[in-house]
Amino acid sequence: MVPMFNHTYNSGITDCTASPEATRQVQSPVGNTAKVTTQSIPVSQRMTPQTVSVNSSGSRAHPGDYMDFDEECECECEWNENISFDENGEDGEDGEDGEDGEDGEDGEDGEDDATQWEELADCLGVLDELEATCGEDEDAPTRGIIGYIIRSYPRKGNHLQPSWTQHQLLTELVDSGRVFDPRDMTNSEWLEVIDTGSILFEIVTPDAIADIAARASAVVNALDYSGETHVTLLDGHGRVVYQILTELHARGLNVNDYTFTLYDLDADVDAWHKIFMPKSVESICNDMLCSGPDRLRSPDQLAGVVYLNFCGIGNCVHQTEDMIRALVSRQSRPILVSYSTRGMSNERETPFRYFHRKTLAMQARPRDGISSQFISEHGSGANYFCTFGFYRADELSPFEYDPDYEPEEGGAMECYE
Repeated sequence: MVPMFNHTYNSGITDCTASPEATRQVQSPVGNTAKVTTQSIPVSQRMTPQTVSVNSSGSRAHPGDYMDFDEECECECEWNENISFDENGEDGEDGEDGEDGEDGEDGEDGEDDATQWEELADCLGVLDELEATCGEDEDAPTRGIIGYIIRSYPRKGNHLQPSWTQHQLLTELVDSGRVFDPRDMTNSEWLEVIDTGSILFEIVTPDAIADIAARASAVVNALDYSGETHVTLLDGHGRVVYQILTELHARGLNVNDYTFTLYDLDADVDAWHKIFMPKSVESICNDMLCSGPDRLRSPDQLAGVVYLNFCGIGNCVHQTEDMIRALVSRQSRPILVSYSTRGMSNERETPFRYFHRKTLAMQARPRDGISSQFISEHGSGANYFCTFGFYRADELSPFEYDPDYEPEEGGAMECYE
């Protein structure tokens, strides 16, 4: 029997990335947003909209060694709820700020005048114009400047994830009182500010927008089916959370009854979540799948409907399989998984390729009493992105749930051996 934990977990895969945690460069401490000055901005982030170069294809996945999908985890996991990670990462050693650095020579902070930060001055000028032309729409300046920040200062290499510059700019504007504070808003108030969502989706292709809408609809179906009012997921700027709330509102449900937990190991993504999301959202800078090395997180720690919104699964295949079993087989809870096929070998059987093939096959032939259901897709080739839901094979699919549907007697899906 192949042990489930036959190599060290890669706990660094998050929404729209597939970079191993070991290669991550943490750019800013979580929960410690320093005053933004020219000296405090990393050289790689100190750029104007004209100098930004975006690689929209994202990072490449890194498949691991082959494993059998059928093998159960033999390790005796001790759930560690208090696991903590070094918030400062490699760039925050000893907590020293800028010592002997390019822009902080001998540890000096330089001038504390935030107006010296070119990007902030640019945003303040745009905000002045928005306030002068907003008319009676008091949310327009906040909405407009958030959209401007997302559009103008993307993350280098992956524009679908928040950048250091983006969360620093928004934090400065919120803390100075120039814009409304999203952290004080209810879900309905937050939706009013975001409005049509164009500020989140204008950098996303139309087929990707349709795909997000389909995924959000499946999440809401699962909420309806299970009676849950909480979603635990991975998200980037907040597009999935926005679309879920929009879908709930479209169905006549009270959006303020619903809460969210967002996991992410990337400090910049987490910092954006903490400044941008409404008060119903709890943001956790930690691994969603593991509570420590070789320790699968207890499913009891992941509340409500769970949505693993990856880009490339990479070395997280084993943990994903184990979490599917833990939630579906042992707790009868549905789970959604999104991923791209980037990095998946077409020539040899890797864990990623095997997982994808079995996921496709489980639509018609359940495995371990678990069925899969195709939810949505977009893109092609290396940029193909797909979403599947997993649920108990002896139950109706929760992802296309109709509360008025009455199944015929004996109509449940057969579970094959």
